[in-house]
Amino acid sequence: MESPVAKPIPPLSPDEISRILDTAWHAPDPLTAVLYQHGLSEGPLVQLLRREWTATAYKLWAQRVKLSGRSAPPRDGFFLGQPSKRPATKPTAKGKTRRHPPG
Repeated sequence: MESPVAKPIPPLSPDEISRILDTAWHAPDPLTAVLYQHGLSEGPLVQLLRREWTATAYKLWAQRVKLSGRSAPPRDGFFLGQPSKRPATKPTAKGKTRRHPPG
């Protein structure tokens, strides 16, 4: 039985590659953002990033995104830049408030 092969990277212009790399680096959920904005699924995106970025940059990105468990859009309602629904502060036991970490 043959192992599945990821889809090849479609032909892209240097400008398209630049926009995809920018989206992948800056979007809060890069896999979903690149899929909806550029039509590139996870397999070809990973191939493109490995080809275009240094190994260190790709590792930083993969660690941030946690590629192993992120193949579907999030379930919490966050989608392409919509603000989070959770409050910015949370009361503590002593009545003070503390900030949630970003994201």
